[in-house]
Amino acid sequence: MSNAEAEVKQGIHDIRRSIPYILEEIEGPCFNKTPRANYQTNFNDFKNTVFPHLSMFLKELSGTVFTIPSDNRQEREERAKRGAQYLYGVSCSLTNIKSLLAVLWSKDPATDFRPDGSKPDEFALVVFRCASLQMKIIALIHKIKEVCDVHFNFVRMLDSPNHGFSSQAIVKGWKNLADKDRRVQADMLNLSKWFDLSDSDVMEDRLVLITQQLQDILPIPTELIEKKVKHPEPLKDSIPIIELSVDFFSTLSKSAGLEPHAFFLLPPTQQIAIANTAKAFPVCLKEFVKEIVYENDEEDEPVEIDYEIRDEMYKILAQMTKTLTDYCESQKSESDCVHNPEDLGSLEEFRTSFESWISKFKTSIDTFYATYHRTFPNSQNIFES
Repeated sequence: MSNAEAEVKQGIHDIRRSIPYILEEIEGPCFNKTPRANYQTNFNDFKNTVFPHLSMFLKELSGTVFTIPSDNRQEREERAKRGAQYLYGVSCSLTNIKSLLAVLWSKDPATDFRPDGSKPDEFALVVFRCASLQMKIIALIHKIKEVCDVHFNFVRMLDSPNHGFSSQAIVKGWKNLADKDRRVQADMLNLSKWFDLSDSDVMEDRLVLITQQLQDILPIPTELIEKKVKHPEPLKDSIPIIELSVDFFSTLSKSAGLEPHAFFLLPPTQQIAIANTAKAFPVCLKEFVKEIVYENDEEDEPVEIDYEIRDEMYKILAQMTKTLTDYCESQKSESDCVHNPEDLGSLEEFRTSFESWISKFKTSIDTFYATYHRTFPNSQNIFES
């Protein structure tokens, strides 16, 4: 291994080591936080300085580090030299992002953002925009760590003198790395356009992000099933649960023809309340799927089936329903109604379809647990409500 290649390896290691500490500082909840009065200055710094630099470094890594090495030793050495520099640039950019996010939120009432009162929901919209930026940055950083993890582990295996990989397997490994890198590039491109979005487009983007997070759960059971695990039945029954979730949230973020979904007829405050509640849903569903037992070496050993995560998902859906229902009920009074009859009908239809979807979701959950109990007859219920 040349000095330049060693520097690349060290650069990858440094990013992998630093990202958990960065995420620990920036992954805290944004609820009940107040943006600083000069939040727009931070946005400009992100848009015009930090993100362009990070985007440039990441693009260059696609052609130097996250790609099949050249057979030409001199070219491989040159790529490694440039790659080490770009990795350092990524590391510096991540540090700058952490610093900018740290001062996005106010820690002193004297620096609080204060709406002028002339725009309804202005404060809620600004908080939501700042929180959405933080969510997108966190999602991007997770993907950067993922591509670095794949590179680090794959190269380490290749460095082993007895790795036993065929040439086809090696090419497949590099293609897998390239796929992870493409996801990073897509997120980076999306972020560069995000700052110019309208308030409704920022909400649309949040719903798309939730949908993507749900879609990312699907490979967990499907890949395990492909590996011929001992008890695939509960994993198979988790797939309809994930697919139902993806379908619902993707429907919210899609327009029917030229008309937006009825969700966007809600005032911003109600939209934000529903979106903020829904934010935890992919996290719970992912934990739910990852907790599924599919190997049980001791057949007589009881399997503990935990209903706590299921109940947490139900609470999230109940809160979303309550926000929607409370608003629909408030509009039944002529003096309080701000919608025409057609829009009111669309909102009622949305409420009905949401309740119908929740019923289907719970039926899928019940089917899953019935399969779970059949698969593990000695199972024990814990935290069942």
